[in-house]
Amino acid sequence: MERKFVYNDITLKPDEDNNIVLLSKKSIAPLEVFQYGINSEGKYYLRWDYPLLGDYELETDYREITQERILEDLNNELIICERNGEMSVVENIMKAIHYIKNF
Repeated sequence: MERKFVYNDITLKPDEDNNIVLLSKKSIAPLEVFQYGINSEGKYYLRWDYPLLGDYELETDYREITQERILEDLNNELIICERNGEMSVVENIMKAIHYIKNF
């Protein structure tokens, strides 16, 4: 069975930590959160929150990534969302890609 993700809308405005979230998606089974963005230092990042086996608290893997990597990952998400007919998410991802190319 394919996992289902819920995507958050993006604003392309800095949050309370001065990060700009470009894509955020959550899965419930298993509980995972993936977030791509630009941190307060202007660097691209991937944050992945996930549970350890048998643990109720989430672990976080945070890493800075290249522009090429974030564009590749967003393009992959774009393909998946197009295939699944999630056109509002496709629009958000296209806005994020445009934002990166003009950042």
